[in-house]
Amino acid sequence: MPTTRKLGFMKFDPTVNTGQIVQLFGIVALSFAAWSNVKSDLAVQKVEIQQAQSQAAQQGQKIDAIATDVRNVERLVYDVKSELSRLQGRAMAPVVTPAAVPAVPVR
Repeated sequence: MPTTRKLGFMKFDPTVNTGQIVQLFGIVALSFAAWSNVKSDLAVQKVEIQQAQSQAAQQGQKIDAIATDVRNVERLVYDVKSELSRLQGRAMAPVVTPAAVPAVPVR
């Protein structure tokens, strides 16, 4: 026969009843469900991280291509400016008239 102890308003009984067993199984089942939920959330986050990394890599490649295009446009603008200044320099040069050109003997 089990002995019970009384401590204040609580009574401690060393026997195990059906309600305690059901509670234990309920706690185990809820713990398993919570763990499964956490694992599935982690799997979803891993997939989202991989997608974000691939998108970042693609955007990095696009940015590199745009930077190359910008460098090409800058080079073309520089070439146009150089040619324009060369043509403006030629336009500012004194005009040589045929009378000012010494005659070259023809053989």
